[in-house]
Parts: sequence; C-alpha cells; structure tokens
Amino acid sequence: MDSASYRERLYDVFANPEADPDAKIRSALGLGADYLQLPIGFVTQIHNDTQEIVYATGEHPLIQPGETCPLDEAYCRRTFQIDSALAIQDSHVSDEISEKAVEAFDLGTYIGAKITVGDEPYGTVCFADTEQRGSAFTEAETYFVELFAELIGQAIERHTREHELEESRAQLRKRNQLIGVLNRVLRHNLRNEMSVIVGFAMELQKRLDGREADFADRIVRSSTELLDLAETAQTLEATLNAPAEPQEEDVVPYVVRVARELDNEYPAVSVHVRTPEAAYARSDARLETALRELVENAVIHQPSPRTVELGVTETEEAVTIRVEDDGPGIPQQERQVLLTGEETPLEHGSGLGLWLVHWIVQSLDGTIRVDEAVAGACVEIRLRK
Repeated sequence: MDSASYRERLYDVFANPEADPDAKIRSALGLGADYLQLPIGFVTQIHNDTQEIVYATGEHPLIQPGETCPLDEAYCRRTFQIDSALAIQDSHVSDEISEKAVEAFDLGTYIGAKITVGDEPYGTVCFADTEQRGSAFTEAETYFVELFAELIGQAIERHTREHELEESRAQLRKRNQLIGVLNRVLRHNLRNEMSVIVGFAMELQKRLDGREADFADRIVRSSTELLDLAETAQTLEATLNAPAEPQEEDVVPYVVRVARELDNEYPAVSVHVRTPEAAYARSDARLETALRELVENAVIHQPSPRTVELGVTETEEAVTIRVEDDGPGIPQQERQVLLTGEETPLEHGSGLGLWLVHWIVQSLDGTIRVDEAVAGACVEIRLRK
C-alpha cells in the first residue's frame, strides 16, 4: 500500500463517527507503526516540563500509558519546541537528542511532531525503534506524521469541547430542575396564601363601609391579580416544556372550544364565532393556549369589552385566525410584547400572557398582526398551510 493510501486510511480513522477519541488514536498509532515500519508509537502530553505517555503501542517498558519523565530527558524535547516534524535516522549521533534521553530510552530511530490543541501546544505524536534506521525518512513519511499530529489535535479539541458542552448541559439541567422545584413550591404557597388573603379581604368588604371598604376592595383586586399571574406562569411553564409537534391539522376545533369556554365563564360578554367547517394549517394544541390568552386578555385585563368575535379565514397559502373585541385596545407597551416578544413590565400579568402568545405563534412558524383600523383590539394569527 502506497503513502497516499495510508493517508486516506488515517483520514478514515479520525472521520469514523462511531469511534471515540481513544479508539481513534489507538487505531491510528497501529496504522502509523505499520506504515513507518517502526514498532513503537506513542502520544505524549507535556505540562510543566514533564512528559507523560498518554497512548502507546509497542513493548518498550518506559513508553507505556502513565509513564512520565522530565522533558529534558525525553526524545520529544526538541520536537515540542519546533513546528515541523523531527526525523532522526540514528539518534546516537544526532545533536537533536540529548544524551540523557538516549541513556534513558535507548531508541535508535525516532520521528515525531508537535500536537497543538486550539492555539496551545499539547504534546507530541512519535514513532521509534530501538534499532537505527537503514535509510533516511522520506518527505511522504514526514508529512504523514505531521498530518497525524494535526488530526490528533483536532480530535482532542473536539472531544474537549463536547465534554465541556455536556458538563454545561448537565449543570443547566440541574439548575432548571432546581428552578422548577422552587417555582412549584413558591407558586403553590403563593396560591394558598393569596387565596387566604382574598377570603379575609372579601369578608372585610362585607363588614366595612366607606374608605375602609375601598381599602379591602383594593386588597381583593391586587391579590386576585397575583393569583392570575401565578396561573399564567404555570401555563407558561407547561407550554414551554411541552414537545413541539406542529403538523397540518384543523384549527377550527381550537377556536370553537375557546369560544365555548369564554361564553360559559363570562355570560355578560357576547361571543360571536365565524369559521368555515374546517381550516387546515400547521399547528398543534398550543394554538388553543394562545387563543385562550388572547380572549382572556380582552375580557379580564380590559375594563369594558362587551363583545368578542373569533373568526377564521383561509387562502391557498395560509389560515388566519382573528380575535377582535370592542374594548379600548391593546396598550402600546403590551402590543410590542405581542408583536416582537420584547420584555416589558408585566402589568396584571397580561404582558406575560401576550409574550406566551408571541412565543407559541413563532414556534408554529406563524405571524401576528394587530389591526389598528378597528376601534377596539384586533389580533390576527396567520399560520402556513
């Protein structure tokens, strides 16, 4: 097999997606030893002027994984200092190898190259024999070792980054679990305690009059808003954690269910629904959550809507769902949350709910439009077919 074929096999070894870095390097050392006809192959890591053997092939007792020595007693000392490969036909007569190294390892032939991980020197990859070589190393052999060093550096860097990424993911998972536990505990306690506050405040409303009754009313309203915020946060958490599986499906049942719930919960509000029998678009169950947030924003957070209309229209390219009311409209600050997802002070929790609407529609690859031509509030969700 010629030198080009060995280089191709070397590329194949490091390109194997099924093998881990250790297996790749060990396999490549065997390939290199076979190509160079040198029985000893090893990879070192050099730190604080100490050489450690990390991988090795061959029977030399001092060149085995875990063996260490001072760098000035190593054949790799000069290799670690230069940027090209160091090829020594007879180390006993070479000025590049120290007498200490020859006395310690007694290698007759040596070739090695520096490994760089990122921008930092890591160590060396080397091949050797206790006997001297009968001929000088060829240019192709030198290039093979330099290529080997480059591929090892890339493999180690990739493995290091993947390991760091996995550690970061593990830390993030732990942090998210902790946040989730704290969130549930705080939300549970908030609901319980605020429900108690609402109950006592309502009782005070009955027993007090005048300015004192107004104070009690304010307590009821503020406590109820906090309870609404806690429920919105719970909905937000559940929606964000739900798997996203948009597919082409009929969106009309979502609209009808939301309208029916609105009609049952708020009998004073006139609810009108205009939809075709069916309208298919890329969607999933999260759309119903988005529509519910929009109609609740119209009814709960606005002072005087008496009519809410939900409509569905379609073209060849898309389905548009329209939620319209006769209230005062959406404040500019909250409109920005709905359209762009920008953070804003969350008055009455409505900003949080509108942010959830924006996130859901965006994840469905849809768009949101606020029709400013109507007197009240009108939001259109456009979903692709």
